[in-house]
Amino acid sequence: MIKNKYLITFLCLIFIVQACKKEPNAGICVSNNSPFILDTVELTSCSKNTYNHIWILPDGSTSASQTLKFTSAKEGSFNIKLIAYTKNKKYSNTTSVNLNFSEPTGSKMFWTNKASDPISVIIYEIDGITVVANGTITSFFPTDKPECNTAGCYTVTLKSEKYYHYYASNSSYHWSNNFYIERNLCNKLELLQ
Repeated sequence: MIKNKYLITFLCLIFIVQACKKEPNAGICVSNNSPFILDTVELTSCSKNTYNHIWILPDGSTSASQTLKFTSAKEGSFNIKLIAYTKNKKYSNTTSVNLNFSEPTGSKMFWTNKASDPISVIIYEIDGITVVANGTITSFFPTDKPECNTAGCYTVTLKSEKYYHYYASNSSYHWSNNFYIERNLCNKLELLQ
């Protein structure tokens, strides 16, 4: 009977010790999930039950700071790992995040205010030779300026912060000029007749 009492006490102690032992849980909080080239992304360790941690960057370098700032000058996907440790480094847990950097974009919407046959729009690199996009204006808006992406207008999304050239025509008119794409904006260009 006494042996059973000691055995039960011993098992209870093991259960309590195991219940109190907290495994580390690595976590990463990210300031921007859709960064553009040259954006700075702040990564913070949101780990639980940890004493210290190590960041492993895409180039293999490491950092032990609580917060990490990362940027890229080129498009691509970059994997950043975080290893979280308990105080004695007996236990660890690893997690990672992929940051997908892309070129910033903007939009230009071409529209007209008078009825006409469809207007063909061709977008060129600024050299006026390399075609990057084309579309057609099929509707007209005599009283109100339409919103970007309105059906019947031609809205094009391009890499931003650069100039392009457009050439537009129908059976009666021809238009041609340069335009600038602003980052994260949609600007409108009316083709007057």
